[in-house]
Amino acid sequence: MSCHKHFLNFQWDQHRWRTHVASSEILTMSEMNIWCRVVDKPYVRCDKQVVCETCGEIGRQWSCCCDMEVATRCKLRNASLAECPSA
Repeated sequence: MSCHKHFLNFQWDQHRWRTHVASSEILTMSEMNIWCRVVDKPYVRCDKQVVCETCGEIGRQWSCCCDMEVATRCKLRNASLAECPSA
């Protein structure tokens, strides 16, 4: 089904957008602690998309990077992990 509506030579879109995580990965990055020692810290990088539920058109894509504590509380990432079968 198309989300493009036509009337009297006008066209407009009526999408039903839904944001979801397309992929995520755990990365280890080095950073300095308060005593200037290099410490490896895990981060999560997610690729997010806004997709129309009706026609499947991709509206916007972006990436974000956050630490593990924030990633475990992220509603979008948790919903994406719940949808995927376990590997």
